Amino acid sequence: MLRRRIKPDNYTYPFLLNSCASLSVLDQGIEIHGRVIRTGFGSYIPVSNALIDMYGKYSARVLFDSMPERNLVSWTAMITGYAQNGRPNEALELFRGMEKARIKPDAVTMTGVISASAQLGGLELANWIGSYVDRERIERNDKVLTALIDMHAKCGNMEEACRLFKEIPCPDVFSYSALITGLASHGHGFRALEMFHEMQEKGIEPDNITFVGVLTACSHTGLVEDGLRFWERMVEDYKIEPGADHYACIIDMLGRAGRLNEAHEMVKSMPMGPHPGALGALLAACRTYGNVEIAECIAKPLIKLEPENTGNYMLLASIYASEERWDDAAKVRAAMKEKKVNKLPGCSWFEVDGTVHGHGFLVKR
Repeated sequence: MLRRRIKPDNYTYPFLLNSCASLSVLDQGIEIHGRVIRTGFGSYIPVSNALIDMYGKYSARVLFDSMPERNLVSWTAMITGYAQNGRPNEALELFRGMEKARIKPDAVTMTGVISASAQLGGLELANWIGSYVDRERIERNDKVLTALIDMHAKCGNMEEACRLFKEIPCPDVFSYSALITGLASHGHGFRALEMFHEMQEKGIEPDNITFVGVLTACSHTGLVEDGLRFWERMVEDYKIEPGADHYACIIDMLGRAGRLNEAHEMVKSMPMGPHPGALGALLAACRTYGNVEIAECIAKPLIKLEPENTGNYMLLASIYASEERWDDAAKVRAAMKEKKVNKLPGCSWFEVDGTVHGHGFLVKR
């Protein structure tokens, strides 16, 4: 188009910028952004929205704040960007700003807001968000309901999560996975497996998130053989490549059952290398079953991965102490002092408007 000397306009640039965003080619996106500035199209809202979307993983807030006018799409893109990149407090702060600007959110906006609330895990906040959806008559489509299920499940309110699940006429893999994972994580392992079987009976194919929930359920209910069979089915039948979370679940399951050698072999077979979740689960099992040999093998890589995690040091010292190896326990504590790793002090936590605080300091999770 440029070689033919046809000038782009305000309709051309959003398509170009969206392509850069989807392909994650930031350098080309910056070049196009320069053209936008030089040609004076930066003041067009669709162009600005496309730029926000492209920079969502990098420097989007500066651009958002410089916009002379913001519409629903602009606010939604920014809120969703924060939620998807693990910055829930900023997402909720922006949502409050959107309310002050008297721009009514829609279902897409609220999906991002609910996702941010789920990451914070505050029950009071979750209940407020649920009430807001009802009060503002937000469309309760499948995506909104699934996000609400995930939020309440992560807050431990499984009764509400199950109620919301029943509102979905035709649940899909995402809604089933949210409920299964929540049930498995909050002491309802058998119910989680029932939901998994129901999902299969309806012909809904599970994904990698579903199997995290299924393996967690098997771990917490002691169904080791079932868990191993589900692992095989995941790999062989559904062609899902196990990720770090799947390995952590299966290692935790084997460790809880006292099958430490199998768990250790599983750790060594992880293609992505040592993972803190898997190593931590096995170290905890070594404490339960008094296996010093394996504990010593995994403690060094675990501490290397998480040098500031005091729990790993204390766990290893406790394992040595339980075997009356006082000198080794003292060496671990000395290593903590040498590396200036201190035990975390006890503290209480409270939540204000979706922000978690403790003893006078702000904690952003």
